[in-house]
Amino acid sequence: MINLTKITDYTLIYLMIAFSGIPFFYYSGIQLIIPMLMLPLGVMVFRRRKIDRFIVIYFVAVIILLFLQTVKFYYLVYSTYAGLIARLLFAWLTIVAVGQKTVLYYIHILLFSVITSLFFNVISYIPSINQILTHIFATLFDHPLLMH
Repeated sequence: MINLTKITDYTLIYLMIAFSGIPFFYYSGIQLIIPMLMLPLGVMVFRRRKIDRFIVIYFVAVIILLFLQTVKFYYLVYSTYAGLIARLLFAWLTIVAVGQKTVLYYIHILLFSVITSLFFNVISYIPSINQILTHIFATLFDHPLLMH
Protein backbone atom coordinates (compact mmCIF):
# COMPACT_ATOMS: atom_id res chain seq x y z
CA MET A 1 0.00 0.00 0.00
CA ILE A 2 1.20 3.50 -0.82
CA ASN A 3 2.12 5.58 2.21
CA LEU A 4 1.12 9.09 1.17
CA THR A 5 2.57 10.62 4.35
CA LYS A 6 6.05 9.25 3.64
CA ILE A 7 5.90 10.29 -0.01
CA THR A 8 4.89 13.80 1.03
CA ASP A 9 7.61 13.98 3.67
CA TYR A 10 10.35 12.74 1.33
CA THR A 11 9.19 15.18 -1.35
CA LEU A 12 9.30 18.10 1.06
CA ILE A 13 12.76 17.17 2.33
CA TYR A 14 14.04 16.71 -1.22
CA LEU A 15 12.68 20.12 -2.22
CA MET A 16 14.30 21.67 0.84
CA ILE A 17 17.65 20.24 -0.25
CA ALA A 18 17.03 21.18 -3.87
CA PHE A 19 16.19 24.83 -3.18
CA SER A 20 19.31 25.23 -1.11
CA GLY A 21 21.85 23.94 -3.58
CA ILE A 22 20.77 22.11 -6.74
CA PRO A 23 21.33 24.60 -9.58
CA PHE A 24 18.11 23.70 -11.42
CA PHE A 25 16.07 24.79 -8.40
CA TYR A 26 18.42 27.34 -6.86
CA TYR A 27 18.74 29.50 -9.96
CA SER A 28 15.05 29.34 -10.77
CA GLY A 29 14.67 32.14 -8.28
CA ILE A 30 11.77 33.53 -6.41
CA GLN A 31 9.21 32.78 -9.16
CA LEU A 32 9.45 29.07 -8.32
CA ILE A 33 10.10 29.25 -4.58
CA ILE A 34 7.09 31.40 -3.67
CA PRO A 35 4.48 29.07 -5.24
CA MET A 36 6.30 26.06 -3.82
CA LEU A 37 6.00 27.54 -0.31
CA MET A 38 2.34 26.57 -0.46
CA LEU A 39 3.23 22.86 -0.37
CA PRO A 40 4.88 22.71 3.08
CA LEU A 41 2.47 25.35 4.36
CA GLY A 42 -0.48 23.23 3.24
CA VAL A 43 1.00 20.11 4.85
CA MET A 44 1.70 22.03 8.04
CA VAL A 45 -1.88 23.33 8.20
CA PHE A 46 -3.34 19.91 7.29
CA ARG A 47 -1.32 18.24 10.06
CA ARG A 48 -2.27 21.04 12.50
CA ARG A 49 1.31 22.00 13.37
CA LYS A 50 1.79 25.21 15.32
CA ILE A 51 4.06 28.20 14.81
CA ASP A 52 6.54 28.50 17.65
CA ARG A 53 7.98 31.70 19.07
CA PHE A 54 11.55 30.78 18.11
CA ILE A 55 10.93 31.15 14.38
CA VAL A 56 9.51 34.64 14.78
CA ILE A 57 12.60 35.70 16.75
CA TYR A 58 14.84 33.97 14.19
CA PHE A 59 13.27 35.76 11.22
CA VAL A 60 13.40 39.12 13.01
CA ALA A 61 17.13 38.51 13.65
CA VAL A 62 17.68 37.58 9.98
CA ILE A 63 15.88 40.70 8.78
CA ILE A 64 17.90 42.87 11.19
CA LEU A 65 21.14 41.30 9.93
CA LEU A 66 20.12 41.90 6.31
CA PHE A 67 19.28 45.51 7.15
CA LEU A 68 22.65 45.99 8.87
CA GLN A 69 24.41 44.44 5.89
CA THR A 70 22.64 46.91 3.62
CA VAL A 71 23.67 49.83 5.84
CA LYS A 72 27.28 48.62 5.99
CA PHE A 73 27.76 48.00 2.26
CA TYR A 74 25.27 50.57 0.86
CA TYR A 75 23.84 47.91 -1.38
CA LEU A 76 20.34 46.47 -1.35
CA VAL A 77 19.24 43.70 -3.68
CA TYR A 78 15.61 42.89 -3.00
CA SER A 79 15.64 39.67 -5.00
CA THR A 80 18.59 38.27 -3.06
CA TYR A 81 17.01 39.09 0.28
CA ALA A 82 13.61 37.80 -0.80
CA GLY A 83 15.20 34.58 -2.05
CA LEU A 84 17.08 34.07 1.20
CA ILE A 85 14.02 34.68 3.33
CA ALA A 86 11.88 32.44 1.08
CA ARG A 87 14.44 29.61 1.29
CA LEU A 88 14.65 29.92 5.08
CA LEU A 89 10.87 29.97 5.32
CA PHE A 90 10.60 26.92 3.06
CA ALA A 91 13.12 25.04 5.20
CA TRP A 92 11.36 25.96 8.43
CA LEU A 93 7.90 25.06 7.09
CA THR A 94 9.27 21.73 5.86
CA ILE A 95 10.93 20.91 9.18
CA VAL A 96 7.76 21.74 11.09
CA ALA A 97 5.54 19.84 8.63
CA VAL A 98 7.69 16.67 8.61
CA GLY A 99 8.42 16.70 12.31
CA GLN A 100 10.84 14.43 14.11
CA LYS A 101 11.67 12.27 11.11
CA THR A 102 13.24 15.19 9.25
CA VAL A 103 16.84 14.17 9.96
CA LEU A 104 16.20 10.52 9.08
CA TYR A 105 14.56 11.40 5.75
CA TYR A 106 17.31 13.95 5.05
CA ILE A 107 19.96 11.26 5.53
CA HIS A 108 18.04 8.81 3.30
CA ILE A 109 17.82 11.35 0.49
CA LEU A 110 21.51 12.25 0.76
CA LEU A 111 22.47 8.58 0.76
CA PHE A 112 20.35 7.94 -2.34
CA SER A 113 21.90 11.00 -4.03
CA VAL A 114 25.42 9.84 -3.26
CA ILE A 115 24.81 6.33 -4.60
CA THR A 116 23.16 7.70 -7.75
CA SER A 117 25.98 10.18 -8.31
CA LEU A 118 28.58 7.47 -7.80
CA PHE A 119 26.84 5.27 -10.37
CA PHE A 120 26.78 8.03 -13.01
CA ASN A 121 30.34 9.04 -12.18
CA VAL A 122 31.60 5.49 -12.72
CA ILE A 123 29.75 4.96 -16.01
CA SER A 124 30.85 8.38 -17.30
CA TYR A 125 34.37 6.97 -17.74
CA ILE A 126 33.10 4.76 -20.54
CA PRO A 127 33.62 6.97 -23.62
CA SER A 128 30.47 6.07 -25.53
CA ILE A 129 28.28 6.36 -22.44
CA ASN A 130 29.79 9.75 -21.67
CA GLN A 131 28.85 10.97 -25.17
CA ILE A 132 25.29 9.72 -24.75
CA LEU A 133 24.92 11.34 -21.33
CA THR A 134 26.39 14.64 -22.48
CA HIS A 135 24.84 15.13 -25.89
CA ILE A 136 21.48 13.39 -25.63
CA PHE A 137 20.28 13.30 -22.03
CA ALA A 138 21.84 16.55 -20.74
CA THR A 139 19.97 18.59 -23.34
CA LEU A 140 16.67 17.27 -21.99
CA PHE A 141 17.26 19.11 -18.72
CA ASP A 142 17.42 22.68 -19.95
CA HIS A 143 16.04 24.98 -17.31
CA PRO A 144 12.69 26.41 -18.41
CA LEU A 145 12.97 29.52 -16.23
CA LEU A 146 16.48 30.58 -17.22
CA MET A 147 17.16 32.68 -20.28
CA HIS A 148 19.87 31.36 -22.58
